[in-house]
Amino acid sequence: MIAESRILVFFASWSLSGSRPMRARFVVLHTRFGPKRVRCTEPLFFLPFTEPPLIVFVHGMGLEGERDGRAERVCESLASAGYRVLAPRIDEVAALRFGGRSIDEIEAVVEAAADDRALSFDGRVAVAAVSFSGAAALIACSRASLRDRVSGALLLGTYCDVRLCVEQLLTTARDDYGRLIAIMNFLRFSDENSPAVDSAILKMCEDNVAGRPEQTRINHLRSLAPNEGALLLELLTSVAARKALLGRALAKTPDLWGLLDLAPALPHLRFPIAVMHGASDEVIDVAQAHLLAASLAAHGHPHRLCITSWIDHGTPRGLLGTGLSILGVAEVIRYFFRAIDRRFPRHSRS
Repeated sequence: MIAESRILVFFASWSLSGSRPMRARFVVLHTRFGPKRVRCTEPLFFLPFTEPPLIVFVHGMGLEGERDGRAERVCESLASAGYRVLAPRIDEVAALRFGGRSIDEIEAVVEAAADDRALSFDGRVAVAAVSFSGAAALIACSRASLRDRVSGALLLGTYCDVRLCVEQLLTTARDDYGRLIAIMNFLRFSDENSPAVDSAILKMCEDNVAGRPEQTRINHLRSLAPNEGALLLELLTSVAARKALLGRALAKTPDLWGLLDLAPALPHLRFPIAVMHGASDEVIDVAQAHLLAASLAAHGHPHRLCITSWIDHGTPRGLLGTGLSILGVAEVIRYFFRAIDRRFPRHSRS
């Protein structure tokens, strides 16, 4: 019943528009890349003689990084339910870049958090991560330095097959945000980017989030030099141009897929994994969640999958109106809680 009560507190906290029963402070993690100042959110009150289990939350490619309001809401709700939550800024992800550096950053942060007994009472850490960062976190946690120190993972809207995911972003994804990020990254990988083009794409991402009209995009294109504006316009409007850009990027960076490929990490994962994905996700298709669950099952790995109408790509909707879908959300969160909290009876790993 402890897990169930924590779930109720989590959802009650999620629904609050004002203060939540938690407190926030900053701590310094001593990572192999140097000291890192990290926001720590934790319960307002601890049970006597207990320490809360530790969760590292890895933000997605939002413009505000770990200070994104959605990320803060998740961290505060987890803290209200009885967990200590660290929300580091992953520099590569915050810059809307994808590559191997972010995986190294995640590994270093989780390792430093596990080493700090003032934060992790038993030297173990759980991980919660969203979007592209979910797969990056799994790759990091599959490494020898972490695979026996991670107690569980909660993944929201991540990918399994990076090649298929990127192809969908460039061709059929309905939301422009992910496509804009992909274009910016592949321009960089093909050495065709410039500060002006990067700036224009970032402004278009801001417009997408703010829901600004199409005219603002036209203004950003007009601000570029003629050759740069023509290139970006072609990439925004032509699937063939985006596919050609991907080909040029892979020719320049042949190890790109290897950096982001989740498949080699799967045999080395040693902790339960809870997977949640929005049924109407317009950035990373819901088929990726089914692929991930099938891959975990093929390796005999303990996991739970929830496809829900409660979220799209990281933006939750109101609890009312989601119907029975919310029961699946509660079950997958319960699975995660039971996996990571050593005060709960450990579930079977079969």
